Amino acid sequence: MARSAKKGPGHPAKKVKDYQNGSAVNGYEVNVEGNGEGHNSKSFEPDSQELRDFIDLVADEELAIANIMEAASKKCEGPRGAIKAAKKVLVESGYEAQALTTIMRKERMKRKLEHVADKLNEDQIIPYRAMERALGDYADTPLGKAALATANA
Repeated sequence: MARSAKKGPGHPAKKVKDYQNGSAVNGYEVNVEGNGEGHNSKSFEPDSQELRDFIDLVADEELAIANIMEAASKKCEGPRGAIKAAKKVLVESGYEAQALTTIMRKERMKRKLEHVADKLNEDQIIPYRAMERALGDYADTPLGKAALATANA
């Protein structure tokens, strides 16, 4: 079976790798001999029932997740409403809304950042603390905190 990459109407030719000789070609059609399987694929005939069962399982679990998320969202309506009402009071008293939202976002990030290392296990916390010491005061800057957060992700 031959596979090919073709240029369609209104689409420029793409550079396609010619797998027969390993060179890149820029053309209308490159035929590639083979069975359509990549180097990591196994030769097998899929079981349609097994595949259907898997698809059904995924659909059921995704529905369960959606239901959990919807229930959680409903539980959050009260606290979200309280935040919205408190913000409205401040905006009506003269605080600029976008600036207030930005401050809220910044403070939320600070709270999250304070606990970023809490997820590290015993083997990870020792090198983490060593990196913090190596950074010194840099670890207390926003950029340093972001670097440490990335290192711990």
